[in-house]
Amino acid sequence: MSSSAKIWISLLVGMAAGALAWSLPIPGSPYRVALDSQQPALFDAVFGTLLGFGLGLVGAWAADARVEKKLSVGLGAGCGLAGALLGDALGTPISSAVAHTMHGLSEAAQFVLLSVAQASGWGVFGLVLGGGLGGARRSSRLAWQGALGGLAGGLLGGIALNLLLQTQVSGFSDAPTAAQGRWYQALALAALGGLTGLGIALAPRLAREAWLRTARGGREYVLARLLVTIGQDRACDIVLRGDPDVAPVHATIEAMTGGKHHLTVAAGMGRRYARVTINNRPIMGEQWLADGDLVQIGEHALVFGERATRGGLSLGPSQPQAWRQGWGVRPKPEPRTISFPKAAQATPPAAGSPEAAPGAARPAPPPPVPTLEPLPLLGLSRDMAALSLGEDSGDNGGEAPLSALPALLTGIVLRAEQGPYVGRAFVVEASGVTRLGRDIAQEIPLPMDKTVSRLHARIVPEGDEYVLEDAGSANGTLANGLRLTGRRVLRAGDVIQMGATVLRYT
Repeated sequence: MSSSAKIWISLLVGMAAGALAWSLPIPGSPYRVALDSQQPALFDAVFGTLLGFGLGLVGAWAADARVEKKLSVGLGAGCGLAGALLGDALGTPISSAVAHTMHGLSEAAQFVLLSVAQASGWGVFGLVLGGGLGGARRSSRLAWQGALGGLAGGLLGGIALNLLLQTQVSGFSDAPTAAQGRWYQALALAALGGLTGLGIALAPRLAREAWLRTARGGREYVLARLLVTIGQDRACDIVLRGDPDVAPVHATIEAMTGGKHHLTVAAGMGRRYARVTINNRPIMGEQWLADGDLVQIGEHALVFGERATRGGLSLGPSQPQAWRQGWGVRPKPEPRTISFPKAAQATPPAAGSPEAAPGAARPAPPPPVPTLEPLPLLGLSRDMAALSLGEDSGDNGGEAPLSALPALLTGIVLRAEQGPYVGRAFVVEASGVTRLGRDIAQEIPLPMDKTVSRLHARIVPEGDEYVLEDAGSANGTLANGLRLTGRRVLRAGDVIQMGATVLRYT
């Protein structure tokens, strides 16, 4: 779903929720009694639940991850109910407090203050509902953006509600009929629900920093988390369906300082899975992204958008360094460059010159050109790290060399949820033992956690399963809160703790 479509659908769903709540024959419904500042809590609760449930369905439709779909519906209905009750409890005291402080103000100022005060309860309602719907996307940034949008939409909707109920429709007599009054109330509630839904959907769209849009269909994803996963698994943030060449977790996009992002290939580039290309150039490691880049994963084409690089010409190095700070966002890396001295020219000395005389000292040969050893990247196998840093791929037409194929990645990942690596994803190798520890030589190195042993634990593939075992660590390994005393078969969702680092197996 495109962002524009989501905004318009949220507006229409909000209006429909308001009209539906008006029509329900419940005690306190405006269908039976006039709507005023003393609305019964039961009607507010029904209205809030309906609006939250409807906007949650819109969020579930726009989301890809299975957990986000469930959270959107559940948190939408729950936060709609809680926000409506809280707004009902706070609206009247706020209105009374403001009414007692308006003495000496002009009529226009009193009217504005009183309108805002009467709408404050609906602003609180929108604040809670928008924060819950944004939190369903598992992003604190989307949570506060949704909360601010809901606050603004709820205030505007509450003001529109009060104005519509206090203003006579053009053509009405001094005493409008009961039918005319009820339809006017329905319009007022539709305006309240529509403006609240509009604010909740519009705020993240205006504040977005990076996003992906499918080239076909225009479906849009706001990249508001530190690490966004892309693949065929339904647990991914962006699910690419219908292509067997896409891995369960095929690539990740990570937020960097300065609002920039880079993409990491998290799937093997052998015969099993499709290449990842950026602007038709294959990549096999990490690569900076720029606004307007075309990312191709199998049959799926995604257009990347980013404010930080919009209109820019240079993004920095093509291969960012693989280290990060404890807060989960890596600083802008500098390019790895080496300056070489100019080699002496191999022209023969002129006849009669001192250099041509027998026994004369000859110029020193140029120093040998140093070679760079590839550095292991966090979250990648050592062979893939070498490939990503430019190791010679042989004569395989750009394919991974045969020596690297046993260590190509599977898409099984460990997500860091606590500790210095929070927000980071580490890939488990399929063809061999995955060692975890503080030593940088391990397959999953954790050098920033000083409470982790140099070799802390191992993950061993056995058939289609992966087995976790402690490697004699000093502080031990916990699996789902229990100290590991033997070997344990890992299941999706298991939580592994080593020192201060908490990893979830997915």
